[in-house]
Amino acid sequence: MFSSPPKITTTPLPLSTPGRNLLRLPVVRGIAWTGFLGGVIFGIEALGFELEILAVFSIILLMASTNLLTWWRLSWQVPVGETEYLIHFLIDIFALSWLFYFTGGAHNPFVSYFLVPLSIAAATLSWRQTLSISLSVFIAYPLLIVFNQPLPQLVVSGTTQVNAHLLGMWANFMLSTLLITFFVFRMAQSLRQRDADLS
Repeated sequence: MFSSPPKITTTPLPLSTPGRNLLRLPVVRGIAWTGFLGGVIFGIEALGFELEILAVFSIILLMASTNLLTWWRLSWQVPVGETEYLIHFLIDIFALSWLFYFTGGAHNPFVSYFLVPLSIAAATLSWRQTLSISLSVFIAYPLLIVFNQPLPQLVVSGTTQVNAHLLGMWANFMLSTLLITFFVFRMAQSLRQRDADLS
């Protein structure tokens, strides 16, 4: 009488192949890192940020090179696998962590960008791989609270205010991470199941 709910599998159904997903990733990455570059330049010129210039621009240059290599990789005849696609997300999170470390850590207003690769991963990767991305973000954010190159322009005055501000940001970030990891994956899985049933 009632149809049973769709069975959730741990492997994505072929709604979108890793190759097609990887084709979109450099576009998102290029837009984001161009924005980060603009933010860094604005911070230095307009707000007087005192940054480790060599380190910051080396990270940005590394990600630009990664994007170029990704476009070159997509010209190969060899199919893109799930593991290779996962590695790209881990590279992004690693690079973001280092960029935020040198630009104020968890005080950086762009730190919530961690949720963008997490959202994409939840919609396109398997449950186990999505959890690995989620775990990476869970580790990176608290570390950036403790370890960072502080920027006075981004710090709220008063120790009590700073602790409350960071604690609130951390709680909001962790909650958002959990919600994205679970619900976006479930929605994407439902779409894959529906397309599989229709095909």
